[in-house]
Amino acid sequence: MSADVVLRLNKCTDLQKRLQFQLIFHCAPFLKGAKGPSLIILDRSIEKPLLKLLKETDISCHTIHLNHKRCGFYLYRKDVLVKILSDESVQIFLNRFGYGLYGDISIGQLPAIL
Repeated sequence: MSADVVLRLNKCTDLQKRLQFQLIFHCAPFLKGAKGPSLIILDRSIEKPLLKLLKETDISCHTIHLNHKRCGFYLYRKDVLVKILSDESVQIFLNRFGYGLYGDISIGQLPAIL
């Protein structure tokens, strides 16, 4: 994408188009299905429009409130995340870093819960 196109789209005042541009610009591999979940950080004011935009898709969103201005949005496709978390090598990796249990739930049980 040329710098001119990026500058023009970034100056767009239509909130829906700006949101779509931000998602494409920052989450293209995820949207294409080339990678697993994606995390994007945006203004808190984007939360409702983002959830509305994603409502008609197979993309789920978990909001992480960072401060009074910004939020992290963890975007994922449930079937892909379940597949990733069901992989024994992923579970072993997560266990090594202390992510083996969440309350009374093991990482291996997460796919069934999602």
